Amino acid sequence: MAPVRVLVIEDDELMRSGLAAGLTLHGIDVVGTAGDAAAGRRLARVSRPDVAVIDLHLGIGPSGIDLAVGLRADHDRIGLILLTSYSDPQLAGSSVDALPQGTRYCVKGDVGDVSKVAKIVRECAGDPVMSNVTGPTPQMSPEHMAILRLVAAGASNAQIAREMNLSTKAIEYSVRRIAQQLDVPTKGDENPRVLLTRRYFELAGVSRE
Repeated sequence: MAPVRVLVIEDDELMRSGLAAGLTLHGIDVVGTAGDAAAGRRLARVSRPDVAVIDLHLGIGPSGIDLAVGLRADHDRIGLILLTSYSDPQLAGSSVDALPQGTRYCVKGDVGDVSKVAKIVRECAGDPVMSNVTGPTPQMSPEHMAILRLVAAGASNAQIAREMNLSTKAIEYSVRRIAQQLDVPTKGDENPRVLLTRRYFELAGVSRE
């Protein structure tokens, strides 16, 4: 049986080369790598991989979700794996609802090592589009996730209210509800907004050290 042919699209060069090398060691035929959506789609049209492993965040330009949609439009049987540090795509302003059928949403922290990625690659190559999207259960509504992102960016309640065309009072209430959902204390020595920001980056898999 011929090895599974896979394309790796990841904007971080070290992660990209490490993942490609690891998959190769596990018997996967890495037919190419790319650092952005445009290069990935061009390469896929030439190499015709069985599976594409795509990072959610690909820097400036189209996201991994945009690329997944484009790849499935070009090749209706390609297996798609979204590999990301975000526990919920809404943290990055995206949603699994936009992903093509059968896409696997994998959090890097949950995958653990490249052998698990190789296993998922083989599963996706077997029957890539017969199942629904496999992804995280949304932790919050899109509106609350947008507010959390703005809090983490340092915006005040008044600034968030203007950005979202809501009242400041509504934003204050939403921030309290978000804190409850994420088990962030609103009373104590530490500023709740600092704690919410820390929690956001924990969920996003981003170190703030």
